[in-house]
Amino acid sequence: MKLRLIIAFKFLIRLISRLIPKSDLLIVSTFPDYDDTTRSLLSAVSESKFHTTFLVSEPEAAPSWVDSDDVALVRRNSVKGIWLFLRARVIIVTHGLYKFLPTTEKQVLCNVWHGMPIKKIGAYLPNWYPGKNAFDLTIAHSDLFRDIMAKSFDLPKSSVLRLFHPRLDQCCRTSHLRVEEIFSEARYLCLWLPTYRRSVRYDLRSDGDEDKASVNQPEQLKKLNALFKSSDTICIIKSHPNAPPLDLEEYSNIVCMTDSELLEANISLYQLLGICRLLITDLSSIYFDAVSVSKQTLLYCPDLNEYMKSRGIIDESYEIIRGKVITDFESLYEEVRSALCFDAGVISAFRQIERGDEKIGRYDGNATEKLLRRLGVLHRQSSL
Repeated sequence: MKLRLIIAFKFLIRLISRLIPKSDLLIVSTFPDYDDTTRSLLSAVSESKFHTTFLVSEPEAAPSWVDSDDVALVRRNSVKGIWLFLRARVIIVTHGLYKFLPTTEKQVLCNVWHGMPIKKIGAYLPNWYPGKNAFDLTIAHSDLFRDIMAKSFDLPKSSVLRLFHPRLDQCCRTSHLRVEEIFSEARYLCLWLPTYRRSVRYDLRSDGDEDKASVNQPEQLKKLNALFKSSDTICIIKSHPNAPPLDLEEYSNIVCMTDSELLEANISLYQLLGICRLLITDLSSIYFDAVSVSKQTLLYCPDLNEYMKSRGIIDESYEIIRGKVITDFESLYEEVRSALCFDAGVISAFRQIERGDEKIGRYDGNATEKLLRRLGVLHRQSSL
């Protein structure tokens, strides 16, 4: 009965929406606000005739790089935000947006999602139902991931565009950045990005073993800190935006940063990925992003068995990472030591240092421009 009411309501809203004229308006909504996706899109929309609006939770918190001449900022949860959504021809999101508002045939809603998944998402999860994720298009980095994304969101394969994520452009435009200029105490950067075990916002859930997976292990961090210090490296740990805040002890060469702190420092996550010497993550989709741009990457997941039993891993993705996941700290330490101490001759089963293959995809540049051209926002070759 409830599902029938939802279908009837959406049908009524679609009829109303068809009466509202559409304009050359691009709506962008990301989580977190002002992430690398928004950075990339902002750098490209100046080439378009479309007017661009970012729907955000806090317009007043806009960072300095947001140019108000190129984009309007509107509060997401507002009547104006909903009205603009109904009038827009093109909508780009990284998560859901106004799920109660269906698009019409005169609109296109592209959910670029937030990476190629390792853990189960969408229709791979037991609580999913048809129509839960309502959008027209998404993207995938390879043919393998086209199949995965189509299945995840119950889309025809033709609705999954073979494109790289716009945020990868930020990763590969970092020639002007130097680690020592951002973090004066070090020459090299290690980026540690664990995904959440217990989410405190958006999709509330618990996965794996939170205590076992926590990076907040003082004795282990002390040992790693000494290694980072001896190799002139700063390690930035950034927790997932859905995770509870990290409360670490103070270390000379290990720093915990949040999304808001990155904004305050005028640096983005994918810019850090672009200049880091080593990435450590667990079952985050950033692994596939990093490999596609030839970043030295380690998968460290102490609670791998518990995570596979609770959240679960997509079989096709697991086949790619099988045998590459570190589950004990001593092995992690040795791999980090080899990676940071220039042991180029050491062959590792864990460290992914070669560029992505046909299964993962190889980033080929200008992802944002290619996406906007496919969506009709850009109609000519830009100068990017």
